[in-house]
Amino acid sequence: MLVQEALSFLEKNQFDLYAVAVNAGPGSYTGLRIGLSLAKGICYASGAKLLAIDGLRAMGICAMKQFPKANICFS
Repeated sequence: MLVQEALSFLEKNQFDLYAVAVNAGPGSYTGLRIGLSLAKGICYASGAKLLAIDGLRAMGICAMKQFPKANICFS
């Protein structure tokens, strides 16, 4: 339902879908598989690019920007 509403919004407002980003982990295996399968289907149907984002790395980068003097370690 939410995906259908998002795609309808894009169509109604004449936005082009350039890419779909998904969390590549960490996360539950089943949840990641379902999300990735949905994203791949949307990309296949629309011709959009698929971006897999490492969620832990993204949070670390945001933390480093918000707290530049903190010692933040992630790999």
